[in-house]
Amino acid sequence: MPDFAVCKNARLEIGSLEQQLLLSYDSSEIRGIVEKLVSANPMKPQWRISNKWELPIPLQSMAMTLPRGFVQDFAYILLAKSRELTTMKDFKLATEFLTAVENEARNSSVNSGTLYKLVRLLSWETLLIQIIEFLTEWPNHKLNTGTLAADCKQCLLALQSGDSVIPRLEVMEHCAICLLNLGEWEYLTGLEKRWNYFEIAAAVAYACLDIAKYKGNKKVSRDAWDIVLPIFGPSPQQKRTASGTTTLIHRDSPNNSSTHTRATLTLFLARLRDSTALAVVISLLARLHNVLRDEPSLELSVDYAGLWPAVVSNANSYNVRSVGEALSQLLLQALQFHPTNVSWLKVMGDLNFVLGHHAMSLRYYLEAAIVVSDFFSQPIPRAAIDDHVYKRMIKCCIHLQCHTQAAVLCQFLEEVDYTTAFKSLGDIKSSTCSDAMDSYYSCIWDTTILEYLVHLHTKRGEHHRKQQAIKVIGLLELNANNNEEIQREAANIRKSRFLRAMARQYVCWI
Repeated sequence: MPDFAVCKNARLEIGSLEQQLLLSYDSSEIRGIVEKLVSANPMKPQWRISNKWELPIPLQSMAMTLPRGFVQDFAYILLAKSRELTTMKDFKLATEFLTAVENEARNSSVNSGTLYKLVRLLSWETLLIQIIEFLTEWPNHKLNTGTLAADCKQCLLALQSGDSVIPRLEVMEHCAICLLNLGEWEYLTGLEKRWNYFEIAAAVAYACLDIAKYKGNKKVSRDAWDIVLPIFGPSPQQKRTASGTTTLIHRDSPNNSSTHTRATLTLFLARLRDSTALAVVISLLARLHNVLRDEPSLELSVDYAGLWPAVVSNANSYNVRSVGEALSQLLLQALQFHPTNVSWLKVMGDLNFVLGHHAMSLRYYLEAAIVVSDFFSQPIPRAAIDDHVYKRMIKCCIHLQCHTQAAVLCQFLEEVDYTTAFKSLGDIKSSTCSDAMDSYYSCIWDTTILEYLVHLHTKRGEHHRKQQAIKVIGLLELNANNNEEIQREAANIRKSRFLRAMARQYVCWI
């Protein structure tokens, strides 16, 4: 391969410089390359070398007002590369590139009006990078949240102050979601709802304020519900007004909600980080899923569900599958940032149960139990994992043909479900049972179930298994005459043993 550094062919040398420019992320090196390219061909805009160097229209327009030649090319390329670096999550270098653009503009013959506009736009682009860093590295970011909140408010203030230079819509949207995640709910509720994104953020902020104030014991404003509901519904109808104009209407929502789309909602949900804001939207989507599905046996149990309406007109016209998909995606995201939130783990278990993903459902229920019991080293509080969860775990095991596991779980209920336990044990046959069968006998502490096992194996002529059951029932700690403390300790030991085995099967393998 020829050494282009000493090549006399000018076209090859320019091509080599352009290749270096595409690959370089060093501002000093970029400066030198652009200077050489501009001197070699002053008429050619060097920022057109790559069709991937695209800028938002306000930034592009601003760059085009800079002096033609080196300053314009250098500024445009650094702005484009700053956006590339932001995508690559190199936030520090991306910010340095913006600073380099500002310094270059100050040192060149740029008029004061253009410089003022450029500096303002660059400050907002810097803020955008900080917000993206804040969202990307949550909760381990190193940013000063107080300063970040103040900068976001200052940015949004420029919109209302009547300044001739206003932030880009993308910047304002990020400011709104950043303030929502920082708990600046009162500020958001006072914003002018000029854009849909502000409307969604403000509606969630209203709900967050009400939850924080009334602890979920008061109906929140319907704003968030009215915005989200039509997104999953049919195309809104048109209504002719007295003046002859047509307006979009929906029976369960205000007129202006029809402008929201599933894409804007998805983008909004993807940027939620605050636990209260996430709880609001999760409860809303879960409630909507329950209302649209209208099957009490398959309801999702979620905090704050009672805050939202219990009825939707013409429910069959809404897309419950899309609601479930949105909720599932949001829960996965929420658990990524708050992995020990027991409530959301249980909702994820419920959702997978409803969708028929029984192994995944067991996984999330077990993860919730792991969190509240420090991996089963402590008794599981019934307030955290109640009969609702245990009953669904039993059904999951039955669907997976793990009948012994289902029978063992029947003991976990406040009132032991002997009917289901006996039926499950009666279904244990080598061809239909997919669990460890008699290996779980050491996890049974209820003597009635053990006595049934002895009877069952005697009836079937299964001598070895009968002896195993007799051995377990003869253990001293399972003696019915023991005091309550000994019986409770024996049960807790067996619960932990069984749940650890379940966790190894359904949690650790994923």
